[in-house]
Amino acid sequence: MPGVAGSKKDYHLFQLEDFANHVGKPVDTIIEDTAMQFFYDDDYFENRAKRREKARELIEHYLLPLNRQHALINVSGTFGVADFRSLTTPTSYNPKIERAWIPRSMPEMSSLTDFAVKYENQSCTVMVKDKDKSKYVQRKVTDVWRKWSYRREYMRGFLLAPDIDQKDLPESYNTWRGWGLDVDPQEPPHPVAWETLRKHFEEAYFQGRKRELEWFYSWLADLFQNPMSKPGSSIILRGKKGTGKTLLADIMKKLIGAQYFARLDKPSQLTGQFNGHLLSTLLVDVEEAFFSGDKAAEGTIKSWITSEDVQIRLMRTDGFMAKNFSRFMFTSNEKWVVPVSDDERRFFVIDVSDRFLGNDKHFELLWTELEHAGGFREFFKFLLTWKKPDWVKLNQPPKTEALARQFEESLTIPERFFWNAVKMGEDYPLPEGGEIYRSQIKQQYAEWMQKFGTNWQATNDKLFTDLCEKFWEAEAVGRKKIARTDNKGTVYLLPSLNDLRAILTDKFSLHDDAFDCDDEGEED
Repeated sequence: MPGVAGSKKDYHLFQLEDFANHVGKPVDTIIEDTAMQFFYDDDYFENRAKRREKARELIEHYLLPLNRQHALINVSGTFGVADFRSLTTPTSYNPKIERAWIPRSMPEMSSLTDFAVKYENQSCTVMVKDKDKSKYVQRKVTDVWRKWSYRREYMRGFLLAPDIDQKDLPESYNTWRGWGLDVDPQEPPHPVAWETLRKHFEEAYFQGRKRELEWFYSWLADLFQNPMSKPGSSIILRGKKGTGKTLLADIMKKLIGAQYFARLDKPSQLTGQFNGHLLSTLLVDVEEAFFSGDKAAEGTIKSWITSEDVQIRLMRTDGFMAKNFSRFMFTSNEKWVVPVSDDERRFFVIDVSDRFLGNDKHFELLWTELEHAGGFREFFKFLLTWKKPDWVKLNQPPKTEALARQFEESLTIPERFFWNAVKMGEDYPLPEGGEIYRSQIKQQYAEWMQKFGTNWQATNDKLFTDLCEKFWEAEAVGRKKIARTDNKGTVYLLPSLNDLRAILTDKFSLHDDAFDCDDEGEED
């Protein structure tokens, strides 16, 4: 299992001997190299012991402290300085602020200019040549550190790599620091510690649907077992307030670690100018009404779900491509959560039932078990050791009834004319199938569009033709004379209603009950 990256010792605690072990060179060599770099002149070898003493003082008092706290990082051709104190220390020593402080995965970044200003009041002694003489002078400590051959640097920028140790990434800074909980999956399991949570999943999320539950556990477990993979799918939890749809995200945040979890509640957090906060995320929770018809957010979020590489933009840097390991969850109490396209394969949609709505005792017991009876640890061990059933394909979520509802909510007004006729059956012109004049369908369609749509949609022949073919599998079989007139009209051949429903169920990857008209349980 992926663990904490890098040396067992924290870099910011390194003394000179530790640093020498870290870079794989003797202390004596580091001192000699530094002395030759900053204290060398024609008389160096005559004064070598003194110069080496000066070099050691420079390293221990000035250069190594900066190395413990900072590194020069190249981000898309722009150099900046990372401050690693921001990963472990809150910005204030106020106890209340410290308790509320959330660990970071990305260090705070400064430009080279800002970095120099930060330490402008600190200087150190080095030697320079002035004509034929050498003399000791004062120089800004940041200038000396930047020129030091042992400065801490990452010339290939940031990388999130849970399966790779920092020592194996000398040119990149691995933002991975380990999971939110440290557990041993080899310990005997104690499932009773998260019994109420398991009950909640089984009864509120899936109501006995075992295959869906198995896929759900497999998706969650894969995040920990294969964090550097992309399943190409996401989970949607839709339900009323108080049903427990948001608790999954809160639990996963605890297991993953707050620094690798992001919660978005507006599109600009994903589609805005800067998205560096997502560079080191493993799980993104998208909250209520995120889309709100925003097409930019729709396209971007679908790309993040499936793409292995994404464009990242940090402040004061150009955009750059980065590996994308983020997985997405959605929680909402709206009927329509995400835009589901015709051939949707991204979303596993769960309608959370009202089974525990308003049941305070249930949720109190659930959280008590998690927080005080070892439930968090036991659920984590369960996911670390979960074996994915052979039938599960993470890039192909089960077809749920809830997905069918999202598909319907995503339909445009013109599409609804054709869909409603197939679902309800009453307005489908030929339940047994057969031939029908195109003009007959067009007349009904135009009346619908004039009532609910626009004139442009009502008169757009190409849109009408495309939708006939898409939703009714209409096939043009030629032109025939219309009875009691001398005119000829285009004739469509339509399948029977039952056949068409079976075709659309497969075509749009819908649940077998997608055409069940019982809407019990739906919100008004």
